[in-house]
Amino acid sequence: MKDRKIPAAVLFAFCSLLLINTCACSLISDNTAPQDSGDKAEAIKKAGANQLKAEEELRDARRDLEKAKKDAETAKQKLADAQQTVEQPKPDTSKGKKGKNTAKQSSRTSTVIKDTADLQRDSTEADRRVNEATAKVTEAEKKVAEAQLQVEEARGGGSRWLPDWLLYLLIALSALILLALVVYFILREVNRTRAMITGHFGGVKRRQDELSNKLDTSGIALRKEFNERLGELKDQLRILSLNLKDDRREILDGVRRSGAAAAASAYPGYSDQISVPKENVHTFPAAADEYLSKVRQSARIVKPDFQNGILVQDPDGKGELVLVEDSMTPGGLLYVVPKVGYFQTKQDFHNYYEKYYECYRPSSGEVWIVEPAVVDRVPGGWELRDKGELEIK
Repeated sequence: MKDRKIPAAVLFAFCSLLLINTCACSLISDNTAPQDSGDKAEAIKKAGANQLKAEEELRDARRDLEKAKKDAETAKQKLADAQQTVEQPKPDTSKGKKGKNTAKQSSRTSTVIKDTADLQRDSTEADRRVNEATAKVTEAEKKVAEAQLQVEEARGGGSRWLPDWLLYLLIALSALILLALVVYFILREVNRTRAMITGHFGGVKRRQDELSNKLDTSGIALRKEFNERLGELKDQLRILSLNLKDDRREILDGVRRSGAAAAASAYPGYSDQISVPKENVHTFPAAADEYLSKVRQSARIVKPDFQNGILVQDPDGKGELVLVEDSMTPGGLLYVVPKVGYFQTKQDFHNYYEKYYECYRPSSGEVWIVEPAVVDRVPGGWELRDKGELEIK
């Protein structure tokens, strides 16, 4: 839902109008005061004198009221006593004086009744005086109130057409509107600043995301190019290794032929016995099964001694490698070749032969020995000198 914002100009105009009205009300209420300071002082003095006179009359009226109330109570008490005397005369039971007492009693009764009537009049008169005193007190209180009002008017500048509570209410309302306006402007500025900061950081984040995407794209391209160059380098190294191995085989073949020719020239009568048997001449690459079939009689089964890092002979014949001595090379090179001619999975290579051979693409298939691994004799067994190379077909 879209927020509806009150225009700032409207709020400011409304607040200003309310303040102007409040000030106008206060000025209007003060317009009836005397403009001249001397007249105002005289009016205050006169109003004060009237107030003092009214207060004095009120005190006198209250004293008269208290006196009238006391006189009325006294009269009422006397009247009550007289009425009690009339209602209960003292009887005289003497027989000899019965007639005389009756006459006296009658005379006394008449006197009491007369006194009672006088007391009744006095009580009524006392009540009248109380009522009059009460009326005077009321009138005096009214005069005092009027005098106080005159004094307030003289001091405050005359009568006000608006009560004080309404002026105070208008002032409080103006203050609240001002406060609300200030809060509104503060909140609007805070929201504007927040939106600006959010937009700024949003733009920064978008630029960072774009830069990150560019870096990722560049990184992928660089990695791809690096892998391609690395693959080319590996291919070149493999070709170079093959060339070196070919050169090495040619050198070994030349050494074999030179040794055989020298033996034939030194012992012409035994040329047939000295010539190298066909099965002892080993050339590579060769299929592992074919090579093992040629050297099986002179080969020895060996296995890794992981504790010492060498190869040792396996009397049980369960080792994964075969040790072969090439007697046709000077010094008699020692080879170790796989005992199997077929890999079931590529893990066969990684589990048993990875330490001694290189293989460009290990997988399941027929094992070919491109170049045998060369070992040297050491105390207790044999130690790897040069890694060989296998190929799976």
